[in-house]
Amino acid sequence: MASWLMANRAYLFATDGTEPKWGWPLSDAPDREFYDSRWSVPVAWFLFFAPGDVLLKDAAHRSDHWREVYLLGDRRLGIARFEQRRRVLSGRFPLGEVDYESFLADISSWSGRNLAVDLREIGPEGENDEMQAACFAKALRALDRMDGDAFFDGLKHYLGEFPSADAERLAISAIGCAYRRPAKTAAKSQG
Repeated sequence: MASWLMANRAYLFATDGTEPKWGWPLSDAPDREFYDSRWSVPVAWFLFFAPGDVLLKDAAHRSDHWREVYLLGDRRLGIARFEQRRRVLSGRFPLGEVDYESFLADISSWSGRNLAVDLREIGPEGENDEMQAACFAKALRALDRMDGDAFFDGLKHYLGEFPSADAERLAISAIGCAYRRPAKTAAKSQG
């Protein structure tokens, strides 16, 4: 993994919200399940989203102003998109070592009209949010063309270590970590 990535988290979750807001996923639906990652964005998460699902939102704290990048798209369309695109992962992640079926079943069981990825804490140092949004949109356009090489190349600074001989690391790089307990409880236990 690139040592210059920020050591923080990204989250994948369902929401009925239509725009990013501070504190996702815990503030939006504290009783829902979510996936979490550390230091990188699991590659399979991108398969749910279209280039138009990359959003920039203005943010501020005291006198500081900046923009934050999120992914937000229709959950049902995202699941169908995932199914169409998953072959891009063939040969990159051994399909027998990552349980995509359970991952997809989790996402399918969630309530909430939309899927969202909160990316605020992930990214190479020195890259601004506009650059990050452009990078994600470009990679998703490559995915629309089923150009796996361009997709993976475009996201190389955001993805975890793969391939990996360690099955657990491979699964975390592919799909992240599931929190199957209510998010409120998970947040307390992660404390």
